[in-house]
Amino acid sequence: MVQLRRWSENPILTPSPEHLWEKEAVYNPGAFRHEGKVYLLYRAVGEYEQYSSRFGLAISEDGFHFERVSEEPVFEPGADYDKGGCEDPRIVKINEQFLITYAALPQPPSYYGDFIKRIKSLRKDPLLPRIHVPSHTGLLRSQDLRRFERVAMITPPDVDDRDGVLFPEKIG
Repeated sequence: MVQLRRWSENPILTPSPEHLWEKEAVYNPGAFRHEGKVYLLYRAVGEYEQYSSRFGLAISEDGFHFERVSEEPVFEPGADYDKGGCEDPRIVKINEQFLITYAALPQPPSYYGDFIKRIKSLRKDPLLPRIHVPSHTGLLRSQDLRRFERVAMITPPDVDDRDGVLFPEKIG
């Protein structure tokens, strides 16, 4: 079993001002240990006004010091069901391939930019209603976590869900 602890030198990955697609924020990664290395498939945002999230990949020998593998994202929005962004990857390896579930944002990027503006205008008030941001669960397949194939949206279009995950072993 893996034992997790907070590292005193957090954060382990910060936005890169040199890369326009990730200059604003990097967060909510999926991590996977493979062949002695830790792979971090992270969500990146270039700017909040025309919000669109995508995935970058960083690799570490020790799980603390990460190096980006590319100056470009490894996966970007593109299908009808994820045209607004790709977020919160969860990685498992089954039968020598990586399967990644992720939050697929179906609205165009301007929708989420407007959402961010509304959030910034609100003060943290627990009595204010939660603003709804629709998302679905998408499924990707990859051999190397650098190139991806969209398999499908695995939640029905009328279901708002971003929490799907696959188990790496058969249960029962």
